[in-house]
Amino acid sequence: MKQEKKLAKTIDLLLSPLKKRSQDILRYYYHLAEMKSNKSKVTLALIGKQKQYKLSRERIRQIIEITIATIKKSNHFLKIVTPVRNKLVNLLTRYGGLMAANDVYSHWQKESLSLLEQNALRFIALVLSKEQIEKIQLSKRGENIWKLRNNQLILFQKASEEFKKILQTTKQTISLNKLTTLFKKTSFYRQHQKELASQVINNFLKISPLIGADIFNQVGLTSWPIISPRRMRDKAYVVMKKTGRPIHFREITQLIKKHYYDQQDVHVPTVHNELISDERFVLIGRGTYALHEWGYQTGKTVDLIKQLLTIKKELTRDDIYQAISKQRLIKKGTIAIILNGRSETFNRLPGKKYRLKKK
Repeated sequence: MKQEKKLAKTIDLLLSPLKKRSQDILRYYYHLAEMKSNKSKVTLALIGKQKQYKLSRERIRQIIEITIATIKKSNHFLKIVTPVRNKLVNLLTRYGGLMAANDVYSHWQKESLSLLEQNALRFIALVLSKEQIEKIQLSKRGENIWKLRNNQLILFQKASEEFKKILQTTKQTISLNKLTTLFKKTSFYRQHQKELASQVINNFLKISPLIGADIFNQVGLTSWPIISPRRMRDKAYVVMKKTGRPIHFREITQLIKKHYYDQQDVHVPTVHNELISDERFVLIGRGTYALHEWGYQTGKTVDLIKQLLTIKKELTRDDIYQAISKQRLIKKGTIAIILNGRSETFNRLPGKKYRLKKK
């Protein structure tokens, strides 16, 4: 028998001694069955309003409480629940004592669980086995985590701090494999090696609220804008950094739409305005931007030429073009126009050389 059918059978066996009304109310409240007349969130009040019940919210709560107590007092309760409970405890233990709920579902069996079967497993874990298993959240925006009650999170929290120290040292996003390799070189890992099997490390990395991954699956600290970009300019920075080349602002807009599903309505002018107002971006051509950290300098082309000649003193027009073309998308003719059209700034010398005019 498939494990999925076993879960459904477990719920049926647990509820079979109960009156039909109690069974139905429990199934509705814990999403073990669908309410045909409702598509919104199931609440105590909503169940009570059903025409077959017409009961108060408080009375529904009492029925659920009494029903759960009745199930637990059943002579066959432990015999029915223990196999599932033991499997849950063993699974959580193997992964360090805590796991994201979705990972519990995906590791439960080879075939994916249906939504109703996920609800059945959650009911057994968090309602009927709450003395052993509890649900926690590791951050305000984090997903639900199932944890063994006897796990004090000490190993997990200290491992998370080690991950944080490593990333603070690298000061940049790295691959998950590299972070794992660096972690295994720490004295903390050597001290706790028996407790930190590979699946435990990977699980801790996945659920740690301190660690996150960017859209290109590189890991870093969740406090870094590249990992948790909130503003449009931060998202533009991420896609540019990972693309690794100068990009036109229209293409940047399309990349943001592609990689951030919450930004499907982003507008080109909005992105362009963000690029203009942030010092991380340098306009190097008509609508094309590069990152300042790539070595691109801010300022007008004429200012770059002045800086160049301040250092080099004298250069040919071709030499000036070769240097400036590394900073700007520009044509030779444009360089010639700037040099020859600024007689108050540049002196033309024999041999087609130029230097700054002395003040």
